[in-house]
Amino acid sequence: MLAKCAKFSLRAQRPVIAIWIALSAAGVFGGVQLDKHLTTSLEIPGSASAAASNVLQERFLENTEGSFTVLYKYKQATAAQIADFKASLARAASVIPGSEITQEKAFAGTLYATIGTSLDLNQASQYTEDLRAALKLNSLDGALVTGPPAIKADVVPILASDLQRGQLIAIALALMLLIVALGFSWAVLIPLIFAFTTITTSLGIIYLLAQKFLMVLYVPNIVELIGLGLAIDYSLIMVHRYRQNRDLILDRMEKTMQTAGRTAVISGLTVALGLATLIFVPIPFVRSLGLACLVVPLVSIAAAATLQPILLKHLGGD
Repeated sequence: MLAKCAKFSLRAQRPVIAIWIALSAAGVFGGVQLDKHLTTSLEIPGSASAAASNVLQERFLENTEGSFTVLYKYKQATAAQIADFKASLARAASVIPGSEITQEKAFAGTLYATIGTSLDLNQASQYTEDLRAALKLNSLDGALVTGPPAIKADVVPILASDLQRGQLIAIALALMLLIVALGFSWAVLIPLIFAFTTITTSLGIIYLLAQKFLMVLYVPNIVELIGLGLAIDYSLIMVHRYRQNRDLILDRMEKTMQTAGRTAVISGLTVALGLATLIFVPIPFVRSLGLACLVVPLVSIAAAATLQPILLKHLGGD
């Protein structure tokens, strides 16, 4: 089966390469847009906290996921000064469309307020910096803004920075490992091309899944981690087997796919099935990780069966 798939890919190289390029390009676009659809929500359906959240939203019209909490510390202040603080806070809150102050208290030198909105988590998080800037403009310097939207707005850049740093470190270490294993040859590019293709395609698929299912902020990191690991693993196995079969000439690719290719497919299915068990955990946060862990191995299997033979033929020689 794998040998036939490899032969088909080699006969139809241009269409196969074009398809993978298109999938990668779409994946890059989806990956860029993915952050807007990720969440920090840890809510568990059917739990007491979820029930309480529903009561707040249905009976008190309080949208927990879209609400900001503001804390402003002051020293001694008169009642008139506290009233000015509250008025300044109300003006600052007006930068968020449709917002209103649902709770407001001043005690022990701290003004506490909850700003409710009708926006969902992703929409509300986009107004975090606007709210902070408005607080400063209204003489509330040092006011702290928190709540689910603010947490997401603060965590996303940190995760993005960590992801970029991790990418640089991982690629550098992978490149050194590949040079040691494969020597200075074009074959070193095979795992990198394989990784880029599978990771971007996986992110594109997850972008589509995020339209219907909850996806947590850590998904891109998980995709990169698993995708890079599988790409190096499968590529090294198949390149080494391809080189060992150099004397077969005509049956070289067929033998490689029947041995190393079969190993890669079985390994990918094992990884996919093992990690997919997370989908059965009744917690959306964990389920989203399970979906991500399922997509990456399946995409890697597809790439190993179709793209890898083409890469081996052109770059896998000694």
